[in-house]
Formats: sequence, C-alpha cells, structure tokens
Amino acid sequence: MESSRYAALRFAKLLNVTSFEEMTPEDRLNYYNHIYFDKNAFIRLFSVLDKLGTLMNEYLELDTENRMENHFSFFTVLRNMRHNGLHPDLAQKLEAVYEPRRETMGRLRRRRNMEIHQMNAELQDDLLQVLNVKREQPHLENIDENMDDLNEGWELVYLTLALVFNHMCKKAKKQAHHA
Repeated sequence: MESSRYAALRFAKLLNVTSFEEMTPEDRLNYYNHIYFDKNAFIRLFSVLDKLGTLMNEYLELDTENRMENHFSFFTVLRNMRHNGLHPDLAQKLEAVYEPRRETMGRLRRRRNMEIHQMNAELQDDLLQVLNVKREQPHLENIDENMDDLNEGWELVYLTLALVFNHMCKKAKKQAHHA
C-alpha cells in the first residue's frame, strides 16, 4: 500500500497537462502508471482495513458476525464496538480518527467499488483497444483530488493500525500479568 501510494504520487508529480490530447507518449505512460498505482493503493487500503477488522474481531472477542453481519468490514467492526459499548476507550479513539475522514473514505469506497465491479467493462475496453476499435479519448482522473483522498485514507490506516496494536499490546500485557 505504502509503495503504491509513493509511486502514484511520484507519477502524479510528472504530469502537468489538462487533457489527454495534450499528452506526449511519455505523459501518457506517466498517467497510466499513476492510475495503476493509485488504484492499487486504494484497493490495498481497504484490504488492510478489512484484515484489521477480522483481527480485531477475533482478538478483542467482538463477535461482530453474530451481533451485526456475517460478512463484515472494519467499518462494521467499528460500528459494532460503538453500538454495543465494546472496548469503549479504543472505539472512541478510532471514531476520532475516522469521523473527520468519513467523506474521504466514502469517496475512496465508491472508487474501490466502481473499480472492482467494473473490471469486466475494463477488460472489454482493453480488448477493443487491442482490436484497434475507435474509441473516445479517456476521461482524465482528477489526480490532485485523488491523491488528497489517498493520502487522507493512508493517514487513517496508519493511525488506526497504531491505535489498535497499542490497545492489543496493553491487553496482552494485562493478560500476561494476570496469568
């Protein structure tokens, strides 16, 4: 995730054009590299959060699958903690990290869902390109806004990991002390 975020930012900094028609072949390569690494980073961002949610659910014995949903995400785990008063000190800290980033995470979630659910359309588009079928010029992504969202999402993941692992370490020390 971190490497993809770095690469997306690096390629974004190389772009100074506002339309696909203005792009040189080098610009197009930089643009496509940026898009690849940006998508990879935000997909991995949610993957890390989902794995963290599973770890939290098991280690903190949150029982999210029975209290909320059988298939759950980190955000469901967080909602479970809040609604059921589980680990309130951690839940409050996690909410404080998440709440100011709620809109950003919503945009990233929509982008992730679009990316995952539209892969078939993208494969079809790639096939048409290989067959050299005439197509419209691609819509340019708003790179600055996407990078702002990605950076804010990365910050949420980084802070969340620190809070959760700190909490788990304290819990493990208490358990070891009482054993």
